[in-house]
Amino acid sequence: AINLRDKSAVLELGCGSGDLINAVLEKFNNLDKIMAVDLIDRPEKLDKKIEFVKQNVENLNINGKFDLVILNQVLEHIKNPLGLLENIKKKLNLHGRILILVPNR
Repeated sequence: AINLRDKSAVLELGCGSGDLINAVLEKFNNLDKIMAVDLIDRPEKLDKKIEFVKQNVENLNINGKFDLVILNQVLEHIKNPLGLLENIKKKLNLHGRILILVPNR
């Protein structure tokens, strides 16, 4: 189980419609920073409190450190998944975690 404390920083890569990151914000409403990245335009229903960056996650270039980075149904689409994970590792706080969900193949 992932336990987020107050003032944690969360990043979702490949947020799609924004449903998951919206749910994270709803459950943990005292986060210090919450950011979503996707190649598409900002999702219409993405909460205004969520910082959105339009960017290809394969070339991730964002500022800040995070306590949790979420990849939900994204890793299987990445050309260089290990390269992306190495890049994400540099963005983690000391005890930061990466949550990866992939389809059952």
